[in-house]
Amino acid sequence: NGTRPAKGIVVGTQVLEQSLDLDFDVMASDLAPIDLLLQRAGRLFRHDRELTARHPHKEPHLYINMETTGGDKGIYTEYILNMTTEALNGRSQLHLPADYRPLIEAVYGALNPQPDSPNYEAWKKLDDLTADLEDEAEQRLMNIPKPKRPFYRTAKVQGFKEDEDGNAWVNAQTRWGQESITVIPLQRIGDTAVPIHATDQTPIPLNAKADRETQLRLLRRSLRLSNRTLIAYLKAQKDTESWPLFTKSPLLKYVYPLWLEPHNQSQNVFINEESNQPVYLHPELGLVMGSPDVY
Repeated sequence: NGTRPAKGIVVGTQVLEQSLDLDFDVMASDLAPIDLLLQRAGRLFRHDRELTARHPHKEPHLYINMETTGGDKGIYTEYILNMTTEALNGRSQLHLPADYRPLIEAVYGALNPQPDSPNYEAWKKLDDLTADLEDEAEQRLMNIPKPKRPFYRTAKVQGFKEDEDGNAWVNAQTRWGQESITVIPLQRIGDTAVPIHATDQTPIPLNAKADRETQLRLLRRSLRLSNRTLIAYLKAQKDTESWPLFTKSPLLKYVYPLWLEPHNQSQNVFINEESNQPVYLHPELGLVMGSPDVY
């Protein structure tokens, strides 16, 4: 019963396919695994509305961009994308729910390709990844509890390091995904750090442990990053810079400083020009991957 605009264009990420009660007249999507495409398609004509309210859209239309790039394969498994393409080739319509099971089985239930298949290399990468993840899961399994022994004695003896950004978070890690780290955009002025675009611009000493309130003040400016190039740069930088602010302050121990400097040509924009990955902080856009020259 919400107020729906007469017209609107929504540009979104994969979050739109997850448990959201949205209703679209028409949809355009990049290629994704078939089950995720079907999830997205479920947002078309979802609500019972008069066709006149849908303007020229008298039936649901899903347009799929079948071209893929390296970026797509960094998000989704190449083999599953290939199999999804094969399952959709030659189809001009989807009949739902009748097509759900055949499409899912065509992608996920297919026999393993032979070495001479064009899909073999992509399948082999997926098979190797599956084996690695099974090994990782095996390391995190608890032994079967025994009624006459305390529970803790049945646990496997493993090291435990409370670092959700690293691979050593053994017992608590419950899912596998792309590596990400927590960063705080800062400007370095001498031996102090200043949070960028913050209301409180009081410099924070780098060569001393921070009190709790200062740590929380910095954490309020933190961001999560998953760009591989930037992660590698920041980890290498932290290895060479052991500032007590980050090594001695408990809440900042696993946080990475992202050092930025004022950009010469753009007012109120801060940039890092040392990394191979151009990145800058914009007062309205936030942290942006790329060059600020267009602004």
